[in-house]
Amino acid sequence: MTMTSQVATLRIERDLKQLENAIDAAIAAQCMLGQTLMQARIDTDAPAISGHVAMMRLAKAGQSLVAARTDAIRAHEDLYKVGVERGDLVTTPKPSSAVERFENIVAA
Repeated sequence: MTMTSQVATLRIERDLKQLENAIDAAIAAQCMLGQTLMQARIDTDAPAISGHVAMMRLAKAGQSLVAARTDAIRAHEDLYKVGVERGDLVTTPKPSSAVERFENIVAA
């Protein structure tokens, strides 16, 4: 069975939101782990060097997650444009600022 344009649009919107939420949850988990590691170091009076390499790797993982979120936002924007071009999405007047444009895309 094939999908209609309406069903495809709804599924893509749902899946994009789930992806964005999953990336946000991963970023939050990475931040919480970093906080726990640092608090454990302080509370146990461990030397500052203790776990430093692990923290560097955790920070790099966080940077990768933020980069992934950026790419997901760009994909969302691109898919929104495709939906508008195909006529699958109702267009609204062009936003006046980048923040307004982003909010409209996220709300879509």
